[in-house]
Amino acid sequence: MMRDPYGRPKWALDLRDRTKECHYCNDRISRKTATIDHKMPVNLGGRYTKDNIAIACRPCNLLKGGDMTSTTFIHLLKELGPTGIQKMKEEHGLDKPRIPKAGKQSNRYRQRMLRKVLKRSGPS
Repeated sequence: MMRDPYGRPKWALDLRDRTKECHYCNDRISRKTATIDHKMPVNLGGRYTKDNIAIACRPCNLLKGGDMTSTTFIHLLKELGPTGIQKMKEEHGLDKPRIPKAGKQSNRYRQRMLRKVLKRSGPS
């Protein structure tokens, strides 16, 4: 199986390049703004297989992170509704394309942001 320098298989990159909308929020995405996401995060036992890959916009991929499954994240997005999703992205500066900082700092930021969202949406 051919892989790129980051270890991603060629089929995943091809899928990313062909996909035109985010799996989670349905926003239009381009090859530059598309990211490869694991529906079941690797740290929760997910694998790099075709049925565990979703193509997402950067904001959704950052918000979902590695501590929740795609099913949980989709449920959260449905609770917020389209205007809530956009408002959440704007509040946290994720409506503009940007490259996240690497390491623990970006992880802490994402976790803080996710707690705020969950707090606002109330108990499910």
